[in-house]
Amino acid sequence: MTQPLRTPAVAPEDLRRAAARFATGVALVTAPGGLALVVDSFISASLEPPLVAFAPSRASLTWRRMRATGRFGVSVLDAAHAGSVRRRARPGADRLAGLDLQLVDGVPVLRDALAALVCALEAEYAAGDHTIVLGRVLAIRHGQARPPLVFFDGGFGTIEPTRAEPSPGSRASGVVDRVQLAARPVMPATARTPVISVNDPSPATSNPPRASDASPA
Repeated sequence: MTQPLRTPAVAPEDLRRAAARFATGVALVTAPGGLALVVDSFISASLEPPLVAFAPSRASLTWRRMRATGRFGVSVLDAAHAGSVRRRARPGADRLAGLDLQLVDGVPVLRDALAALVCALEAEYAAGDHTIVLGRVLAIRHGQARPPLVFFDGGFGTIEPTRAEPSPGSRASGVVDRVQLAARPVMPATARTPVISVNDPSPATSNPPRASDASPA
C-alpha cells in the first residue's frame, strides 16, 4: 500500500520570514468608540459585490470589541506615518492619538488617508490563529496620491512609481510601456527598525510580528 507523502512540519518563524518578503501596504482599521488596529493584511476581495478583507489575530481583544459594532473603517496609510505606526501597533497603545479623524457614516477614518473605506461586517471565518474578516464596502473616500507606507522584511519604506517615456515603436503616443517601482526607506538607516534597502538584499536579523499579528490588544 502506498504511504501518504510526509512533509516536514513548517515552523511558524519560517512562514513568518517568508511572508515578510511579500511587500504589503499598511492600513488603520477603525470602529465606532475609538477602537483601532494596524494591519498589513488588508485586501480587496471582490468588486461585485464590493468586498474587502483583513486578518486580525484571534487573540486580539480590540477586534472582539470592534466586531460587536458591526461596522469598521479602513484608512490606507501613506509614508508620513512611518515614524509612528510601530508605536501604534503595540498592544494597549492609543492607536488614534494625535491623528486627524473624521466621521463617515459614524465610523472614524483618517482625514489624510490615501483612501478610506467604511464597511459593514459581512462574515468572519476561522483561519488558524487568525480570522478572516469580510466587509461589505458602504462608502469610499479617495485621498490625494502620495507615496504609500509599505511593510517589507520587518521594516517600513515606500515606493514611487516612475513612468518610463514611450519607446519609438509605441503604437500610440503617450502610451506607457512599463511602470518602474523605485523603493526607498522612510526611516534612517541607523534606526533600530530595519527598513527597505534597494542595495542590501540581506534578510533582517529578526522580524517583528506582522502588523496584523499584534498580541492581545
